[in-house]
Amino acid sequence: MSSAALAELAAAERVPSAVGGATTTQQERFSLLLLDDGEYYFRSHTVYYWPPDDKRQLGSLKVCSRSLFFVPRDVQQPIFRVPYEATSAIEASEEPGPNGEDQFEAAASTRIDMRAGGVDAPYIHHKRDFHFRFSLVYASLEDVLPLVEELLLLAHAAAATGGTRAARAEAAKRLAQIIQDHEEMERFNPGWLEEEESVVAEAPASAVTPLAAQPGCAVLTQQRLYFQPFNASVCAAPLQAYALSKVVAVAPRVYQLEGLGLEVFLSSRHSLYLAFRCPADRDAFQAALMQQPALHLERMRSREQWTRDWVSGRISNFDYLMHLNREAGRSFKDLSQYPVMPWVVADYTSPTLDLSDPATYRDLSKPIGALNPSRLAEFRQRYAELQQMMAQPDGGGAGKGGKNGGKAKNGGGKGGAASRAAPPGAPPPLDTPPFLYGCHYSSPGYVVFYLMRSDPQLMLRLQNGRFDAPDRLFWSVADTWKSVLSLPSDVKELVPEFYSNDPSFLLARGGTDFGCRSGGQRVGDVVLPPWAADARDFLYKLREALESPLVSARLHKWIDLVFGRKARGDAAVRADNVFHYLTYDEVALRWLAGEGEPAMRDALRLQMMEFGRTPQQLFTRKHPRRRVLGRGGVMGCLGCFALPTAATAPRPTNQLTGKPYDVRSIPPVSRAVFKLSCTPQREKRQALLAFLEQAAAEGEPEGLALRQTRGAELFLLVKAARDAGEAGRAQAQAPAAGPAAEMQEALVRCVAALAVCPQNRRYILEAGCLDPVAEALHAAQPTVATAAAQALALLAREHSPRLQALGVRTLDALLGMLRQPPTPEALLAALAAVAYLSDAYPAHRTFFERQDLLGLLLQQLQSSAASSSAPVAGTEGAGDHSPTPRPDSRAGLPAGHRAESRAMRRRSTAVARLAAAADDEPDVQPSLVRRQRLQAVAVLLQDESQREAFLAGKSALRALLADCSSASLAVRSGAFECLAALTASDALRQQVKDLKLLPLLLEGAGSGAPHVQQPAAAAVANLCSDPALVVAELGSTPEGLGPVTALALAADEDVQRSASAALWHLAGQPEARALAVQAGALPALLSLAVQQRNVVARELARQALVRCCAEEEGLRGPLEAAAAARGLAASEVAALLKPSSARSFASFAQRNVHHRKLHSDIPSSASGAISRSSSFRSATDASPYSSRAAQLGDMWSQASGSQAPTAAAAAAAATTNGGLSSSPGPGSAHDIAATFSEPAGACTAAAADDKSLASGDASVNGTRDGGRAPPPPVQVPQAPPLPLPLPIITPVSGQPDSPLPAADQEGQRLQQALLPAAVLQGSAAAAEAAAASPRGGVAQRVQQLERTASGLRSGSGPQL
Repeated sequence: MSSAALAELAAAERVPSAVGGATTTQQERFSLLLLDDGEYYFRSHTVYYWPPDDKRQLGSLKVCSRSLFFVPRDVQQPIFRVPYEATSAIEASEEPGPNGEDQFEAAASTRIDMRAGGVDAPYIHHKRDFHFRFSLVYASLEDVLPLVEELLLLAHAAAATGGTRAARAEAAKRLAQIIQDHEEMERFNPGWLEEEESVVAEAPASAVTPLAAQPGCAVLTQQRLYFQPFNASVCAAPLQAYALSKVVAVAPRVYQLEGLGLEVFLSSRHSLYLAFRCPADRDAFQAALMQQPALHLERMRSREQWTRDWVSGRISNFDYLMHLNREAGRSFKDLSQYPVMPWVVADYTSPTLDLSDPATYRDLSKPIGALNPSRLAEFRQRYAELQQMMAQPDGGGAGKGGKNGGKAKNGGGKGGAASRAAPPGAPPPLDTPPFLYGCHYSSPGYVVFYLMRSDPQLMLRLQNGRFDAPDRLFWSVADTWKSVLSLPSDVKELVPEFYSNDPSFLLARGGTDFGCRSGGQRVGDVVLPPWAADARDFLYKLREALESPLVSARLHKWIDLVFGRKARGDAAVRADNVFHYLTYDEVALRWLAGEGEPAMRDALRLQMMEFGRTPQQLFTRKHPRRRVLGRGGVMGCLGCFALPTAATAPRPTNQLTGKPYDVRSIPPVSRAVFKLSCTPQREKRQALLAFLEQAAAEGEPEGLALRQTRGAELFLLVKAARDAGEAGRAQAQAPAAGPAAEMQEALVRCVAALAVCPQNRRYILEAGCLDPVAEALHAAQPTVATAAAQALALLAREHSPRLQALGVRTLDALLGMLRQPPTPEALLAALAAVAYLSDAYPAHRTFFERQDLLGLLLQQLQSSAASSSAPVAGTEGAGDHSPTPRPDSRAGLPAGHRAESRAMRRRSTAVARLAAAADDEPDVQPSLVRRQRLQAVAVLLQDESQREAFLAGKSALRALLADCSSASLAVRSGAFECLAALTASDALRQQVKDLKLLPLLLEGAGSGAPHVQQPAAAAVANLCSDPALVVAELGSTPEGLGPVTALALAADEDVQRSASAALWHLAGQPEARALAVQAGALPALLSLAVQQRNVVARELARQALVRCCAEEEGLRGPLEAAAAARGLAASEVAALLKPSSARSFASFAQRNVHHRKLHSDIPSSASGAISRSSSFRSATDASPYSSRAAQLGDMWSQASGSQAPTAAAAAAAATTNGGLSSSPGPGSAHDIAATFSEPAGACTAAAADDKSLASGDASVNGTRDGGRAPPPPVQVPQAPPLPLPLPIITPVSGQPDSPLPAADQEGQRLQQALLPAAVLQGSAAAAEAAAASPRGGVAQRVQQLERTASGLRSGSGPQL
């Protein structure tokens, strides 16, 4: 694969569109961790917030049970929270918004600011009178206010100082009923399932994440496991899907002291943790899951087999400890049961670390609390005093009586002080078991203590919105070790991150300010011991210590303390290993059973969770010792962190099953990576790299997947590179020469090839490959720096804390590549990396903004436009560039490798065509570079300050409009994405009429290329938020709004969402609404409102219909006529127009009663600025919305069962044109639909020279909707007819897993964007007309629309 082809592939995957601001970033800004304990998040609404300066801010309003959150889309603005307790009034505004939106206002005395600039910082509480005004977008007051008002009343009732316990209990009961009603509405939509799927099991459950739980519904089919959150908003994807074929293990879990949890493992670290409502639901769901044929679980070894393998040295210490944690119920998802690892090293002050000295290590036969003799004496004295005070009603042994109800297993033994009668005058007896340590070695507080840099939100949640005092934070390893040896309340062990390859938890990279210590030192990166060169070296040496012979010989003693026979009972007392009684599940359950008050029981359960949980006891006998000096010792350990020896090469181990992988049984790609880590010969290493790069160029991405080994061989590769670097530094070799440099090049090239497969990216990041790749950006060799940039560009698509923790040095290296690229391919990859990092991580985008990246990109775009005949800046000689010849991939490889290579070459894949196009078309590079620059600009324009800076210069906007008419489809796609971001700014809308922007955007929205059509349609929707501007620009005739209405007929689901949003905006202005109705808006919206798969477009279309009928009652009849043509009854139409609020009241009078109660019960002087009258409209009584979905689906199935509508249906559809005529009006949807099925000649000449976009760019594989035939599709240029849009699937943990074969696969979708535009064909006359137009054929396009509309008034066009 040539360097040019690999560069194009690195930049191939399209940057997430900047449509509507920064939806992805906004969702990441808001988290359930921002809520209070026990607070419930209902749903989200898009709104405009009007601050005192009247400069509106677009964002989302999060309706929660105790507060309202406003999340602005500008990441520089803070999220703010308005608690209901501090809110005196919430009412509808008598005046509508500037464009007819419903508005409501709130008066409060408190505002809490969070995450300003996208940085986690302590919450800022403002105490004064506030007046908030919100304009609802895509929603009406009936959808928002009823629920908010009732939640406000309940919050005040629960917080009333004079209220009784019964009143608070009644308020809690009422809130529970509201939540239940809300969840009953959120039914699972069977339309998301594939044709071969059906629901096997369904149960309410919560997706558990650290310190949070997402309520939802778990659904099991024959092929997938689905989770649908109950609080999915209109702007969020509503579904998460996991293929059963990718599940590797299933384990029941104890969640909050009950058997409610079920953890579904996708790898050794990534999993889906479900918590069900009752143990019976969990057991039934697990039983159904285990019976599915698609579930192929790996054969798990028994605990005894694991132990035998560890004793004989076949698996590493780390792997064995992680297995014991999983067996004991520990999970990364539950901080109260987080995996625990031992302190191993005891020397954190020496300049060097001697792993052969026994004094270097901690005594593993004692718990942490017993390492300091003087402190242990104090603990023993307290234990004896507690024994004397313990209740002895029958004079028997300890642990009897009270809530414990029998002998306690956590240390209540026989004999000693516990067996003697209490002396006269002794204090009252206790009914609690005695303990040595009042805290635990693993608790949520300790886990958050260690991970505060990588996950600061966890500490803010645990500390009520603030960080702990700087002196008590994790600022030094040596200080923490001193603390666990001396303080009476500190006996914590370590977490697995200390023995991983990820040092992000030790580095302060997110811009978070943790304050200054008492001595004035700022808390930044963790202060490491003198013997550690950096954070990676620190982790590396800790791993070496964990796997050392001295630790291996005594690790079984620590296992006895934590998981074995000394964890409970008399053995625990003798080993000084007794912790607080509430940390033992068996004791805690007895205490909960003895508490009759539900509120007290819940509070006690929460306290138990904060204490931490003692692991389940796995061994009751003495754990065997590992054989260190014999055969299979630690130096020959075959685990992931084993030390390679000259005699035996290391072998990767399956961390879930414990089986070492057989090199002969693993796939060729995994075998090549494994051999790459242990091959000293340069020629063989080059041959292996050539094979991997050839597989990336010619094979399917799935052919590169390390699914069987789950990336275990990557750990060995990182370790080999690390060892080579250590050896080079010891020999004082130059960094750019020697085995260390060769190994670094091998690792970077290997990562760049493997990262082509999206599934591998997670494995690569987990193995610690990101740090070597980041270091290689500074390499002196251009080929190494280029490969590093390409690898980073591909890894940046995976959301990971490791990417979020990238340092300033790495980001500066990317900027340096943009200024002075070592190769054209490096420039292309660096642009892609910058775009993805800026879009996913607001902190990185803020850094690039401070470095004036926008100015740099605009300058480069201007210079490249000025010399359009020359190569793009930074790509001089791109066409003549030829990569360094590499050995043939078959050289030096065994027969199995050669056979795999031949099989890959025989496949006709998109990547193979891409490589051929890059080799044969040298002029493809300039257009790709310009597109990547434009996409990076589009990401930066998500912030309002950057939009203002862009619009301040007129030349940049003129150049952008010129790019919209470029001959390159790639350049046009990037330019329209910039316009999609710019149109969200009010400043640009003032220039729309002068620039004639709407015709240009409509032309792009009617394009057949999705990468142009989607951002153009989003820009049209943004401009439609000002209906008066649209009418003035397009004219006061139905023909003007016809193209806008016709967007609803597109098959692309993103375009459908934009069309629904645009029509919702137009429905708020009388003139625009009348014109849109005459253009066929009602039947177009109805077709979207009843379809099943595109949930976002469906809800937006329903809201648009509600708004049309609410503003103008005369439209109800035409809508019912259009519904009758589709087979929908009037009752279905009434249900469709019913507000979607879970607590919408039955009548307007009932709402007024609640208003009067609100103002009489909650007097406040701050509420005077708000109108007392409620102006929101009453709802129509109809059947529940939860049952409406199935009814509408059945009716839609009947209406769309035939591709050709009947004459009666066509006549009925014709009468729905605004109720004004019996035939389709001018500019109707019937007329404009024909423009989507016309020949593609208008775009042919403009795109013929662009060899970088896919030939099948507009093709989408169709699926059936629950076995029903989709409605008649609308044909778009350059593509066959498209079926109904596919479901929206949002994978969790960055793992792409969509049930859709093509539409939602990231790699396939973006590889298509770079294929040669070979099928862009059409009429030569239309091509000449388009080429002759200075605006890309806008005038000809508009005339063609008018001619088509006139010709179709006879009814010959495609029917809706």
